[in-house]
Amino acid sequence: MASLVGLLARMREDVEIAVEVAPNRLAAHGHGPDDVLGPLRAAGFHVYRVPDDYRAASYPAQMRRGVTARPPVRFDEPVTVQHDLVLSRVDAAHL
Repeated sequence: MASLVGLLARMREDVEIAVEVAPNRLAAHGHGPDDVLGPLRAAGFHVYRVPDDYRAASYPAQMRRGVTARPPVRFDEPVTVQHDLVLSRVDAAHL
């Protein structure tokens, strides 16, 4: 994470970063979600959650119905379970 933080100032303003944050896996290594998200928030990034229920069976059904992906929505809550997240400098309700 430290190597990424060092590059943030040199990245384009429209850069977006996708991460999967799993608190239980982080805890196994002595870290927490704030260790990942804190430096990014401090660098001006906002957190958005990608709507995903992680059920493999849901994907084929969505594709058959022609359902398009729902946009990531602003997420300001504590990360207590696994989430797919997008970090963006865009400050909005959704991306």
